Order: sequence, then C-alpha cells, then structure tokens
Amino acid sequence: MAGDTAVPFGVPARFMAVGALGLAAFWTSVAATPRLALAHPSLPGVLSLVHVFTLLFGAAVLMGALHQLMPVLLIARLRGAAWGGVTWAAATAGGATIVAGFALGSRSAWLATGGSLVLVAATLLLASLVRTARAAPRIDAVAATVLAAAAALWGTVALGGLVAAGRLVPALGAALGPVTPLHLTLGLAGAFALAIAGAGHKLLAMFVLSHGASPRPLRWIGASVGAAVALAAAAAWLPADWRTATVAGADPATWATRGVTLALGAALAGLAVDVRAILARRVRRRPDPGVTTYLLGLAGLVPAWTLLALGRPADAVAVLLTAALRRRSPG
Repeated sequence: MAGDTAVPFGVPARFMAVGALGLAAFWTSVAATPRLALAHPSLPGVLSLVHVFTLLFGAAVLMGALHQLMPVLLIARLRGAAWGGVTWAAATAGGATIVAGFALGSRSAWLATGGSLVLVAATLLLASLVRTARAAPRIDAVAATVLAAAAALWGTVALGGLVAAGRLVPALGAALGPVTPLHLTLGLAGAFALAIAGAGHKLLAMFVLSHGASPRPLRWIGASVGAAVALAAAAAWLPADWRTATVAGADPATWATRGVTLALGAALAGLAVDVRAILARRVRRRPDPGVTTYLLGLAGLVPAWTLLALGRPADAVAVLLTAALRRRSPG
C-alpha cells in the first residue's frame, strides 16, 4: 500500500466489510424465509431481499473496488479520497434504509430517503473518479470501461431514487413510465457487468500471467451494453401513441425489448472473446481456485441470457445474481 497512488486501506476495507455482512444477511434471510425465493418478484419481501444483495453486497463491494482499482488503472492518485468515509456512510445508511423500507411494506418515505442517501454516495464516488481520470496521463480501454460502470451505477441509483420519489408524487411516477427494465439493465449490465469486464480483463491476465491480449473486445462490450441501455430507455419512454402501433406483428416497445436481449447477447459474446484471448496467452496453465471460481461465474451468464431470451427475466436475474457471487474478481 505504498506509493503516490496508494489509497488509505480504510477506504475500500469499510465497503468490503459491509459487503461481507450484506452477503451473510442475504443467505441468512434466504435460509430463514425460503418461500421468498419462489415468490413473485414484485412483492415487498422479495424486493427487500434483492436489495440486500444488490446494495448491501454488490454495490458495497463495487464501490470499495472502484476506490482501490481506479488509481491503479489510471496510474494517478485518487482525488477525493477524503470523501471515502462520507461515501461509505451514505451508501451504507441509504442501502439499509431502502431494505427496511421494502421489508416494512414498501414505505415510500423510507425508500425515497434511502435512495437520496445512496445517490449522494454514488455522486461523490463518480466525482472522485472523474477528477482522478482528468489528472491521469492517459485513459485506456480498461479504465474507460470501469469508469462507464461507475457512471452506470450513478444512473441506476438516480433512477431508483426517482421511482421511490414517484411513489410520493404520483405525477412524477406517471411521467417516469415503466422504468423497472431500464433500472435492471443499468444496474446489472451497465454497472456490474461493465465493471467485471473491465477489471476482469486486467486482473485475469495478471493472475494467469497472460500478456498481449488486446483490450479491443472491451470497446465491443461497452458499445453493446450502451445499446442495451438505450433500447431499454426507448422501451420505457416511447410516446403513448406509438405504443398502440404494430410493426411486423409487435409493438415498438416489444421490438425495443428484443433489441435489449440481442445487445446483451452481443456483449456476452464480446466477453467470451476477451476471456478466450487472455487464456490463450497464459503462462500459468493450471488456474488457481480464485480464477476457476471467476470463470465459473462468467459461465453462469450463458443460462442467464438464455432465460432472458426465452422471456423469463425474473429467472434470468436470479441466475445472474447467483453467478455474481462467483465472478466478483479473479482474485
């Protein structure tokens, strides 16, 4: 932890500690109430459980990792490291408030308050990373992909906060429209998948001693995920009179949704190409348990995308979240 680009250990460590506790809370809740695993995804209890996983585990680990990884990727000192404590406190308190709000029956005020706190945390993190990037000598494809993941995380939190506020202000809720698929696409594909693709390219090559693999597939992945987000936004915010139109037997929103699936399939193909290129150049032929677990997690993306293509998004999300346990990082 020495050198000009070193981040104080306490900054990422706090987030990782919350992530470990969040994961333990998730599995404890599943064991205590297994019926929630089979319940409808829109039920408050299920939403509470999902946000334990996505906020108190996934987002906490991602935020901690971004604090640690970006200075390394950019070869620059982290700007705004002093904000780390405030970012952690706001993210943790906000995530816990959102989980409690759903557990208590979707309390709108609790959800709006928690969403606001998490948005403060995501804004501080993104501002810190952007400041760091502006001071960096160069931004390569790996760093750009991880920065895009941070931006997607901010967008996910902002959209979730607007949805919560829409519960308190019906006019806002009506103006937002059906944005749940966009919220999921931004969070799971934009934030988590891009972070895993970018960081994984760097870390997988390091752990298997691979050299020379081109980062070009990362641009492919980023463009595909960007297209998926844009199509999900189009499906959510199509003008009302367009929704009644029919094009080749389906309405425009349906075509946009199908486009999201195809774009995510293209991103998955890009990830497969990238991983294959890295492994083909590896010096260490036998992967260690960390790398094996990471690769198994990536393999879980295939059935998740297949379920999405078959029109079973709730099952796809469940498989995707399960795979996320294994692919947090190659280490």
